[in-house]
Amino acid sequence: MAITLSDEIFELTHIDGKVLSFLDFYQSDETGYMFIYDYGETSFHVFCEDGLYKFGRSSRYGKVFVEAVSPDQANIERILIRILGEDYRKSARLPAIRVPTAYPYTEKDIREGFTVIYLSEEEWVLQRPDGSRVDATFIGGQRDWPEKARYSYIMDVPVVDLVASYLDPDGYPALHEFVL
Repeated sequence: MAITLSDEIFELTHIDGKVLSFLDFYQSDETGYMFIYDYGETSFHVFCEDGLYKFGRSSRYGKVFVEAVSPDQANIERILIRILGEDYRKSARLPAIRVPTAYPYTEKDIREGFTVIYLSEEEWVLQRPDGSRVDATFIGGQRDWPEKARYSYIMDVPVVDLVASYLDPDGYPALHEFVL
């Protein structure tokens, strides 16, 4: 299954038509995208496999460790947007946006009303206040992994609003309360 990322995401990879300095380059093929940072030290991958969208990372072009899986491409895009968005703001000399995170993670750090549901020792999902679950399974990370708190704040934000928030100096429309 082919994957095409939302056009808005690529606004976070360029300033004045130039690829941002933190991003060595990105490449794509019919199965997905690879965003290469720091001369290949870290690469982020967004791809589709077995009918599911996946986000993963690798080091020095090594094995990709999948961190999230979802039947909904937008959920995987949100994870990538958070990474690209934080680095875009640094490069654009905009105030940082720091979505709440904590290490070690505790239940009090998560967005009000959200709950982490463990599917196994290595897999978890987020449950919303209404009892429904974010349609993404997160893989890996210890039980105190700080991303759990961070994801509870971004997984329900529309992709276009999340990108716009990282581009906007004041973090509007969705992340203004987290601008430092």
